[in-house]
Amino acid sequence: MSHPATVLPSFTISPASPDPLHQTSFLALLFTVVCHVLALLTSNYSWVDRLWSIAPVVYVWVLAGQQAGGDVRSLVVCGCVTFWGARLTLNFARKGGYNPKDEDYRWAVLRKAIPSKILWHLFSLLFISVYQNFILLLISLPTYIVHRASVLSPTPWSNLDTTLLVLFAAFLVGETIADNQQFAYQTKKHQLIRKAQMGDKDASTDNLGLPQVYARGYLTTGLFRYSRHPNFFCEIMIWWCIYGFSVAATIPKSNGLIDLTWSNIVNWTIIGPIMLTLLFQGSTSFTEGISAKKYPTYQIYQKTTSRLVPMWPGKDVDQQVKEEQDKRK
Repeated sequence: MSHPATVLPSFTISPASPDPLHQTSFLALLFTVVCHVLALLTSNYSWVDRLWSIAPVVYVWVLAGQQAGGDVRSLVVCGCVTFWGARLTLNFARKGGYNPKDEDYRWAVLRKAIPSKILWHLFSLLFISVYQNFILLLISLPTYIVHRASVLSPTPWSNLDTTLLVLFAAFLVGETIADNQQFAYQTKKHQLIRKAQMGDKDASTDNLGLPQVYARGYLTTGLFRYSRHPNFFCEIMIWWCIYGFSVAATIPKSNGLIDLTWSNIVNWTIIGPIMLTLLFQGSTSFTEGISAKKYPTYQIYQKTTSRLVPMWPGKDVDQQVKEEQDKRK
């Protein structure tokens, strides 16, 4: 018999409904409409990007309902997502993301790839506004399972919860380090470019005499030595940890031992982390396609360094490039 907390509830989108799932669904629909209208009015398609670190924080506190203050697991999950959102918001803000004129460079590339205005507006509506907004809701839904379990069949904090909390913290720290390394690198690179161009306004970025580490154009040290996108990897894993709390809240125990079977570790809210993982797979491929065209040595970096999951790397990119240049001499 299915655990009552894992059964998909009746569904009605209404702000007046007492069910927090209905309330958050209404909010997601509202955010979708607002983002699409703003995109149409401003021709700027980064409005969902500006909500990315904010909407899930709102969702989890609504989904946790009144139990957030009385149930330890609900409070921990909400706290985790709040810390995640605060950190990501600060990171986005320091890059100028909340400037209404700022837009993710990838949208401009996509606009050129989709010359038809009708097709572009359909893409904007269905993918940018609808799909992305509802992914933000979907990744928050495990909190709903935690909430229902705390009401219908409370389970005490377990070793699984502790493990998930430690993993969440590790991935949050990892994402923070990766973002800081990327921000420091890009900031220094653009400072050097501006300084060099002040001395020669006609110089292109290819012949400014920058140190090799910056002339290359992309970061390959620190965490980026082991993964081309360590921040993406950590982001994905953060939301798998959040999903894990829904498992910890509902999984049965036998003689004090956790019963880890597929039927116990998979519930309907797994759709959230799955969809997020797929989204990052697609966006990573698209981003790398742009980088490979922009930076001549990026394909070497792709061969020597893992795409997402951190792994022991091959030769350093600059060393590999030097060896290939020596062979041609």
